[in-house]
Amino acid sequence: MLGLLPRSVLALGLVGLGLFACSSDDATPAPAGDALKDAQPVVDTYAKNVYQNYSDTLDGAKKLQAAVKAFTDAPSEATHQAAKDAWVAARKPYGSSEAYRFYNGPIDDDNPQSPGPEADINSWPLDENYIDYVKDDPSTGLINDSTFAISKETIQKANTATGEASISDGYHAIEFLLWGQDTDEPSMKTAGHRAFTDYTTAPNADRRKLYLVTVTDLLVEDLQKVTDAWTPDQ
Repeated sequence: MLGLLPRSVLALGLVGLGLFACSSDDATPAPAGDALKDAQPVVDTYAKNVYQNYSDTLDGAKKLQAAVKAFTDAPSEATHQAAKDAWVAARKPYGSSEAYRFYNGPIDDDNPQSPGPEADINSWPLDENYIDYVKDDPSTGLINDSTFAISKETIQKANTATGEASISDGYHAIEFLLWGQDTDEPSMKTAGHRAFTDYTTAPNADRRKLYLVTVTDLLVEDLQKVTDAWTPDQ
């Protein structure tokens, strides 16, 4: 495994080893030699920690998926709130996983043939009117565009199609679909006030349901790929 991980990953562990070596009372320099000779235990522990973090993140996303399905199957204030609570719980472990970015690992590999899914998982900020209606435009967004066929493929293709803020999927797209547009003053520190009736009697309610379910399924699939990539001994 040591030869397969990026050297930047090894560096994280070696920094710890170096700090330990320099913490002795006599501050004796570490003997010269192979800097990676004792790195394997550090690398193994690091990889296990990453896998556990992504496993926790995936578990949270699956619980969100179940809550979204329950909400769209039977929209109500209670199922809507349960879905929002599940989003908050699912988001927490992903925040910790941000530490495993920025070295072309499985989450953000910049290989154009097989790019990492980070852009589909966590892109931000998003133009809310790219996905659904907003206060001053009730007919905007992919959901209200009857020519847009909602599917995993079309939603992924639409992500950043017209610019960095034209976000169509990921945590923040789901967040907007659950909470809606926040029109309060920033000083109020509130969230949006989307009503569950957006998924029952509002225009394009069925398309909104389909979009929410589909984008949540995509999130689970993307996180599954990243978690699988860190499976021990792979």
